[in-house]
Amino acid sequence: MDQEKIIFRLSAVAMLLVVAGCGGGGGTSSVTPPVATDPLAAYAWHLNNTGPSQTVSAIDNSGAVAGMDANVASVHQEGAGITGKGITIAVIDSGLEIGHEDLSPNVLAGKSFNFLNNSADPSPSRTRTDNLADHGTGVAGVAAAKGWNNLGSRGLAPNASLVGFAPLGLVTNVAEGLSFGAHADLVTAVSGADLVLANTFGTRADKVDIFNYSAGGDYASPQLDPTTPDYRTIAAEYGTTNLRAGKGAIYFQAAGNEFQSSVEAALQGGGVIPVDCVSTYVADGILGRFSNSAAGHSCLDTNYETQGQPFFMKVAAIAANGKASSYSSAGASNWVTGFGGEFGTDNPAIVSTDDTGCDLGQNNVANQASLVARYADAALKLVANLFGQSKQDPTCNYTGTMNGTSAATPSLSGITALMLEVNPGLTWQDVKYILAKTARQVDAGIAAGAQTVTYTPVGATQALVLSDPWVTNQAGFHFQARYGFGLADAAAAVTMAKTYTAPTGRRVTSLTSSLSGAFSASNLPVSAGNVAVIAQNATFLAGVSGPIQVDLTLTNTTGRAINPGTLQFELTNSATGERSILLPAYGGWYVGGQTDLMLANAQQKFRFFTNAFYGDNLNGTWTVKVKVLDGPANESSTFNASTLTGVTLTSYSI
Repeated sequence: MDQEKIIFRLSAVAMLLVVAGCGGGGGTSSVTPPVATDPLAAYAWHLNNTGPSQTVSAIDNSGAVAGMDANVASVHQEGAGITGKGITIAVIDSGLEIGHEDLSPNVLAGKSFNFLNNSADPSPSRTRTDNLADHGTGVAGVAAAKGWNNLGSRGLAPNASLVGFAPLGLVTNVAEGLSFGAHADLVTAVSGADLVLANTFGTRADKVDIFNYSAGGDYASPQLDPTTPDYRTIAAEYGTTNLRAGKGAIYFQAAGNEFQSSVEAALQGGGVIPVDCVSTYVADGILGRFSNSAAGHSCLDTNYETQGQPFFMKVAAIAANGKASSYSSAGASNWVTGFGGEFGTDNPAIVSTDDTGCDLGQNNVANQASLVARYADAALKLVANLFGQSKQDPTCNYTGTMNGTSAATPSLSGITALMLEVNPGLTWQDVKYILAKTARQVDAGIAAGAQTVTYTPVGATQALVLSDPWVTNQAGFHFQARYGFGLADAAAAVTMAKTYTAPTGRRVTSLTSSLSGAFSASNLPVSAGNVAVIAQNATFLAGVSGPIQVDLTLTNTTGRAINPGTLQFELTNSATGERSILLPAYGGWYVGGQTDLMLANAQQKFRFFTNAFYGDNLNGTWTVKVKVLDGPANESSTFNASTLTGVTLTSYSI
């Protein structure tokens, strides 16, 4: 999810609440002074979704569903309740305009960092040649724009503290490790210029409670080694162990905006490739073999990027209509869903802070002119106009077009700040548990009935399922790959946090499986096509499951080159029959696999994460399956005990 690809959005209009009252006898009257408010918050559906009649910064709000919001009003209590006080959120991003009128009251002086000039000011340059919105400034506003100050909208945690570490590219390096809180770990392990940087950065991140990373990498090549250590994972492991006085910092990452396609994704040799799954299916003549014309099938998957797992919670996005945002990537490693909206012109996005002034940012006057030409001035007058200089936003400091899982992620950071304010003793594991337990199941029919996502091989009559619908696991958690455990609910999470008790079976250490039984290979029935299934069992003796990491090594013993995108990876709890599709076939790997083929006798390591079994009893046999969807008849006869090796399941703590 390249930062430059993210489209930001916002919504609003100005309104002051005046409370008038009649006095006592004698005909005298008194007028209560205006209540401090946030004039654009009335149009921020993610704060309070009142349905289709709500004015938003978009042309069409007819699909909005009342109540499909963060359920935060009763928590905030108009500023008199829980608002994130005393909790620090770090925005690791392209920048953060620390002087913005609606952010500066919450920015901690001297605690941010700019890696371009080693200063304490991560604000984007005012002289940059493009007028693209600063991504981090929009992200910060969703999490913690100041509340009840008669400016703009407000964040989910409107009195939380903010710091920004920027600009951070997507390449792992020492700067990334420092930004995610690993200074004490890194300063003893680096030298030279890296040590100078570590010492200059210092302990800025040591007091951070929540790290927000609204970015990530798009990978179209399965040949990238997922087991290579990276600074993000190292830092998060350190931070969850040591920060917050040993209770562990909280880490969030955007799930990705590649459900339909990706502009470009990384290949093995360091190059990139354009990825548009549906167009590729059409070009290859295989579209007709998908249900729903592949519309319900995620192009890129959250398990393409395993860095940071299982410490980061991946955040998917929902729109005002109660359905997953059209771009929000699916995957078994999704944790929870936040608020991203759509694109903010035709349908509403999220209201947030934008670059100050009318010459830069998403709401610059040039963008306004373009939209007026496209939609006509009459159309724009029907909505809260946050697309440039307007009555609602005369100084162009806000936008109605912040969107993406980039916007959904800080909504979770804000909600978590509310949880930590009411109960600062929560550990990072407690936060994950509460968010999973209190998340709302939405879009009940996804991947079921008419929305079932399947693939039917040529000549077959039996369809293979590529995406499972909502399931409720043995422990009572509901899970679906598009939404994780469901939509975040601030009121429910804060209520549970107040009286929280850790679940039975809580442990600090991870548990590792041992192999059980022999490797096996077989073919599905002819009606399912020439689909070979490779399987290996693994066993846990006891314990309660947290996120499960699946490692395996696959050797191509078929004698032909394989497009890795035609492989489907699954994990099944044999005791309960519960299944998680770790990675479905025919996603972005199929596109990248046309270039990065797995040659005959080639060997490749794979690593996947799944949260579907969270809270389950681990005891018993678990089966890892690899399905080869495009092979010839009886290809399973070419597989042997060296085909699938190194199978290890690791269950992290709950």
